[in-house]
Amino acid sequence: MKRTIGVGIIVAFLLTLCVLEQVLVKNTLQKINQNANSLYDTAIKLENVNTNEILKESEKILAYWEKNEDLLCFFVNHKDMHEMGNEIIKTISYCKNNIKEEFLTSLELVIYFTSTFDHIMGVSLQNIF
Repeated sequence: MKRTIGVGIIVAFLLTLCVLEQVLVKNTLQKINQNANSLYDTAIKLENVNTNEILKESEKILAYWEKNEDLLCFFVNHKDMHEMGNEIIKTISYCKNNIKEEFLTSLELVIYFTSTFDHIMGVSLQNIF
């Protein structure tokens, strides 16, 4: 009887952790995806990406990413997280140097990473156990 209760508590803890992971990852990636898509739509219309509006939005994405990256590293591979952060930092660099093609490419990679990470971290039995 005690063993059954112990196993039940462990399973409940793992399920709770899995649901928490899914909610945290999904919300973070969704917000970054929305902001990046909005920034992409704005930047593609402009000839010059070295504007205050583009720079502020890029820095806003980076600040949000840095705020949530530590929590996500518990659930997603650190190497993948590092690549996402690098691409966000590159967008700021390309914005400051007014390299539109590279800016858009890095932003497209950020958008790609948000959709890829969301698929990788979906709820599954493998993630629970």
